[in-house]
Order: sequence, then structure tokens, then C-alpha cells
Amino acid sequence: MALSLAAAAAAAGPAPAAAQACDRSGCGWISCGTPASPVPAANWTSSLQPAETSIPPSRDVTAFNEYTGQYANNPYFFSIDIQNGFVFTAMGYGLQIWDTRATPGNPTQVGTLGHGDFPFFPINGEIYFPIGSVSAPAGVDTMAGLGATYGNIGLAIADTSVKSKPRVAYQGQVRKVPIEPRSGEDAVDALRGALTEPG
Repeated sequence: MALSLAAAAAAAGPAPAAAQACDRSGCGWISCGTPASPVPAANWTSSLQPAETSIPPSRDVTAFNEYTGQYANNPYFFSIDIQNGFVFTAMGYGLQIWDTRATPGNPTQVGTLGHGDFPFFPINGEIYFPIGSVSAPAGVDTMAGLGATYGNIGLAIADTSVKSKPRVAYQGQVRKVPIEPRSGEDAVDALRGALTEPG
């Protein structure tokens, strides 16, 4: 009997592997981590609910592989501001503009300002997400400010009056300020000299 069971098991081939859980404890790309899963309904409040049950591919960045892809070509969403139905998103390497006026649950991307549209925007393989914030004045959708933390990109003001063709109207770069203690006028002069205007 034991021999016939062993023969049957050998003829059937190896047993199928048990389903593997997706280990998300590490940092970096994992093949089992895409597509993105929506936040469970239990985590939402009665006053804040998602407009869609899945994340559209245009807003899902989980397929990005940092070992083979370029950060500048991947739209990481870092900051958001909404004015008059237009959504401004800081994208790590630029700005995207979305129109929610007609279909708030399914916004339409209407404009992009990429890193190549800035007067000064160095691409450095070690600077992963230089632009980290966006802000527009209350009630104004014709301009937005972008703040960069890394890469000496500084502050940029985007003219968004033509939503399909945003442009950088101003960019101020930051020079490194010595960190040694200073006092009086020396400190004021050092801070004044930290901001420079291009060209």
C-alpha cells in the first residue's frame, strides 16, 4: 500500500507551492506589489469616501522599478492643492494639472510641467524626488508655487493660466549657506545671499 501511494505521488509530480504572501516590509520595488490596492472601506469616514473602487493606471506608480527605471519619468505624487476645480499635484520631477469640474470622480489630466521645462533642473541619479510641494493662492488657479527640497532647484512659480501649457514664470535657486554660527549683520547678509535669481 505504501509503495502504491509513493508511486502515485511520484506520477503526479511535485505538490503545488502554497500561495506566497506579498512581503511589503522592505524598501523598494517588489513584483507582487503592483497594481496598487485601494484603501479598505473600513478606513474611510462617513464624510470622506473615495469616488472610485480601483486606482486607475495613470495614478498608480507601484509598477515603477527603481533598479531599471528613471525617477524623472515616474509620476510620484507628493503634494496636492485644489483651486476652482483644478487639482495641482507636485510630482517629484514636475507638476501635473487635473480638471475635476465636470467629473470629480474621474478627473482629466489637462497639463504637465516636466523637469525639462525648468530653466535649471539638474538630473542626478541620487536625487530621487526633488520637488516636494505645491501651493496655489486661495481661489486662484492661474499660478502655483513649487518647492524643491533637493538638487538646488529652489522655488518655482508656474504660470498655469493656460492649463494645457503651464510654464515656469520664475525660479529662484538656493545656494548653500554656511552652517557655522553667525551673529548680527553677517547672519543677515548670509541669508540674503542664499537666494539668487537665474540669469
